Amino acid sequence: LLLWPLLELHAYYFEAPLYTVGDFAANELLVIDAKHFTLLHGHYSRLGFFHPGPFFLYALALGETLSIDLVPLLGSPLAAHSMAAALLASLALSLYFYVWFRYSRSILTALLATGVMMSCLTLAGIDYLTVPWTPVMLANSMLFLLTGLMGWYLLNGAWILLALFGALQLIHGHASFLGLLPLMLLVTGGILGFRNVWQRFASLHTGVLLSAVVLISIFLLPLALNTWLHWPGDWPKYFRQADRQQHIDLTDKLQLAASFLAFGLGGIALLYRP
Repeated sequence: LLLWPLLELHAYYFEAPLYTVGDFAANELLVIDAKHFTLLHGHYSRLGFFHPGPFFLYALALGETLSIDLVPLLGSPLAAHSMAAALLASLALSLYFYVWFRYSRSILTALLATGVMMSCLTLAGIDYLTVPWTPVMLANSMLFLLTGLMGWYLLNGAWILLALFGALQLIHGHASFLGLLPLMLLVTGGILGFRNVWQRFASLHTGVLLSAVVLISIFLLPLALNTWLHWPGDWPKYFRQADRQQHIDLTDKLQLAASFLAFGLGGIALLYRP
């Protein structure tokens, strides 16, 4: 599972230089800022603003630094960015497999569950393995979120940190998750039971809570700096854009949020043995 997404990398990534256009060229320009630690926002939107956070662009910058600047392994920034995307996918799939294995104590069950997840993503048309484009890489963030919630519900409280890691990636990657994520968590609470969820949160160890505070602080730092340096940032644009979507009623929004998590979390609720 760790190697599978890397096998999707084409051989010519290691040889010929590749010249980019469009979104991938924009990636290269933004990654230059990320490599100098001056990037404080996400990718651009066709609606006239930048998405909230730079997590994915820093991930691509790390891939470029490691595989081109430090070790001349790949032939172009696009290849390095694709490798970084593949490594994110590898980590997400491996952790998903691990949770299923720990829960079921069966390699076959874990492989089957992971294969079903990969098939669902593929059938949905999400080429999530090696495409270094934020809307596609958000599939990995959703998998981190789902895996973390599964581990927290089925194994132990420390897994909530992985869920938080995925949730913060979603907020960084696309402004729509500023509204969608609370709805997704509402759906999650409804499926798992609000009282049960509250009891589990209340029983989290202090070390887990402190780690969560550190993780949240790291992800919120660039958003806070960008807002402070370019007050008020793009926040008014996000809310103005939301106002233009008033024809979408709450029922539709809840159904959209449920489509992200209900299938996986419904399975958790059925599988869970108190």
